[in-house]
Amino acid sequence: MRKEIKEKLLHNKNTSLEQARLARIAPDVPKAHVIQYVHNYVCYKFFLNPEDWKDELLYHLAEKSIEEAIHMKIPFAKESEMATTCGAAGSAAVKVGLLMVAIKKDFQVEIPSHKMAFAKNTEALGELVYAAMHEA
Repeated sequence: MRKEIKEKLLHNKNTSLEQARLARIAPDVPKAHVIQYVHNYVCYKFFLNPEDWKDELLYHLAEKSIEEAIHMKIPFAKESEMATTCGAAGSAAVKVGLLMVAIKKDFQVEIPSHKMAFAKNTEALGELVYAAMHEA
């Protein structure tokens, strides 16, 4: 069981990184493709199937990711992670915040935090990534 979990985690990590690489591969990647790569990236990071989670809020994706981690019995995912923490920021909010940091790193873009804060779904996030990739 542990081996299967480790393999799934590694697969999702590598697949998400591949999505970021595909978005960066050429300067003329169409906007729609970048948006799809960002959507896929987020879903793989969150252990979700990209086909099943179109047009969802990032916060809901993060919540579902926590549920999936608990279901998979990933050691760091505990029932206590469903509770709210300091400042009314729950684990899902923290997960979205960490996702924003990972997006900047893996897609190699600089996006101001105040802009990322308004990205409510993967499409809006993809548009920000596309815009950052094409700023000169």
